[in-house]
Amino acid sequence: MLAVIGGSSLERLENIKITEHRIVRTRYGEPSSPCVFGSIDGHDVVFLARHGHGGHIPPHRVNYRANIDALHQMGVTNIIAMTSATALDDEALPVGSILLPDQLLDYTSDRESSFVENQESRNIAFDLPYDESLRAGILQASQGHMLVSEGTLAVLSGPRMPTRA
Repeated sequence: MLAVIGGSSLERLENIKITEHRIVRTRYGEPSSPCVFGSIDGHDVVFLARHGHGGHIPPHRVNYRANIDALHQMGVTNIIAMTSATALDDEALPVGSILLPDQLLDYTSDRESSFVENQESRNIAFDLPYDESLRAGILQASQGHMLVSEGTLAVLSGPRMPTRA
């Protein structure tokens, strides 16, 4: 099943036919919002508002592990997470375009960054951080839209915005 995590610019899906709202409890605490189940064009979808309905949770207070665990409990196998971002190169990514990143830099701090607890340390490959088959499906579905298919998403702890450095 596919999940969509909406950011501050996407608090609900306009075209979803809602079948259920479900509050999910996790061992990491409460997710940002109830899971909204429904369908879009005949495809089952779960929607979760990252900042809560009404946007009351700032970026540095989002319980990401609870959000992901709740979706996992609901049988989600693929996640599309939407976010509003600032481009460091306005020519490469003009206002109004959509980036489908192929790389990720995680500059977050002061929060748990893994689900691994009390286990022997091991490394996890992160050279391809995004699922290639999901990316291919998104690229195919986006024909004719302003979609940039390569770029690096740099994630900060928020709510600060990046510098040109």
